[in-house]
Amino acid sequence: MSLSLEKPLCVDLDGTLVLTDTLHESVFLLLRKNLFYFFPLVFWLFKGVPVFKKEVMQRSRPRAHLLPYHEELMIYLKQEKNKGRKLILVTGTNELMAREISEHVGLFDECLASSISQNLIGDAKHVLLEKKFGPKGFDYIGNSWSDVVVWRGAHQSLLVSSSKKWAHKIHRHVNITHIFMKTNFGIKGLIKLLRCHQWVKNVLIIAPLILAHKIGEGGIWLHAVQAFFAMSFLSSSVYIANDLIDLESDRAHVSKKKRPIAAGTITPLEGIFFFLITFGVSIFLAWDFSWRVYIALGFYFVLAMLYSFWLKRLLLADVIVLAGLYSSRIFIGSQVFSIPLSPWFIAFSSFFFLSLALVKRYAELHNIQNGEVLGRGYRASDKPLVASMGIASGYLAVLVLALYLSSPEVVLLYSRPYALWLLCPLFFYWISRIWLLTHRGLMHEDPIVFALKDAASYIFVILVGLVLLAGVL
Repeated sequence: MSLSLEKPLCVDLDGTLVLTDTLHESVFLLLRKNLFYFFPLVFWLFKGVPVFKKEVMQRSRPRAHLLPYHEELMIYLKQEKNKGRKLILVTGTNELMAREISEHVGLFDECLASSISQNLIGDAKHVLLEKKFGPKGFDYIGNSWSDVVVWRGAHQSLLVSSSKKWAHKIHRHVNITHIFMKTNFGIKGLIKLLRCHQWVKNVLIIAPLILAHKIGEGGIWLHAVQAFFAMSFLSSSVYIANDLIDLESDRAHVSKKKRPIAAGTITPLEGIFFFLITFGVSIFLAWDFSWRVYIALGFYFVLAMLYSFWLKRLLLADVIVLAGLYSSRIFIGSQVFSIPLSPWFIAFSSFFFLSLALVKRYAELHNIQNGEVLGRGYRASDKPLVASMGIASGYLAVLVLALYLSSPEVVLLYSRPYALWLLCPLFFYWISRIWLLTHRGLMHEDPIVFALKDAASYIFVILVGLVLLAGVL
């Protein structure tokens, strides 16, 4: 692609240089600080878009060095800069944000942005550039429909697009000389956004059914499947909300920065759309369940949202709540099938899931430098204590299991209760192995992801199933 070096190259910001919308993110960050900012936001919006942008961004804005930049475009801009080309950042973003990004990128000779008196998009941008450089006196890179009028006044037009269909639509109105493609949000991205691999946790819903020996009852599996998907879509809505809330911290994280919203594959507004869709689907799937199920689902949702907004940042309270979110799936299952939970099972699951929650925290601590705060109330120096608590909790779960197997209730439920004692060494082995691998730094920060890829975990589940079957038959 040959471009005249005499003409300045003007570059748009939102959706072009960066893959997200900085105004939307600024609003999210502001609401995360204080939800009561909602009311001033409405007031500022009535005063006009330029005022709205300034009021929001002078209070809260994303950090420039953490934003997802269009890598191919950045390489191209560096090449043009090395050739002596004049680069200008021209954006509808408020000047506070635009200047920070311009300084961080370090390639632009000038930064033109919205101020309190002007919203620099569409016609306003076209008039300013034509006045500054003359008709056809500049080249322009943009991404949106509002850029069409700017492209028409440019010497050469370059487009950033995630869709060939969108590129063809723009090309019908403007002669586009080059297209910079960005990652399209497809099925793979949707699966990643919904975190479908986490749906395996929701199998816990049928745990009361299995332990009550009602797994073979006719028609009950239809309810089981319905409850599984209702819970799965509800949990996905929570994950999406969590991604929106933790946008900046995810971008600073080694692996979480690849999540769709953090990576800029989808915008925060699209994230809200998918949040509403998944939440709505969950409510629809649970429509014919009893009011007790709705209360249980509501409890999970409220607790999960409190965890995302606040509780995850509280020392130790975070892992207790995380264990509670695991256990709540079992409680939801008990309400779906009208099966009361055994105190033994509640105690066992509480200790077991607390151990897994501490595994998750330990694995996260393993990836930070000594003395560095994780953002969850922990430091790297806490690792030995976190491991001690996690191992102790796991072994307490095995102890509860052993005490249960010694109780009179077992004889009433199982024809061969002595066979169930094999569960103790199995759980002891799996918990010990998980913690040993975690200590060696081989554990994924999400134990569920690790278990899904771990052959020994599959063998463990199969053996537990066989032992339970042997105890019943």
